[in-house]
Amino acid sequence: TYIDLEAGTLSTVPAEPETVARMFGLKVATLKATLAGRRR
Repeated sequence: TYIDLEAGTLSTVPAEPETVARMFGLKVATLKATLAGRRR
């Protein structure tokens, strides 16, 4: 499972752990960038 920031829920995807980890990492990076941009 990984955190789906758009839905705000955990979503199960038929993917390998590395792929899920990369998706999670990209989502987290996007969220941090978005939050950082809103603070400025």
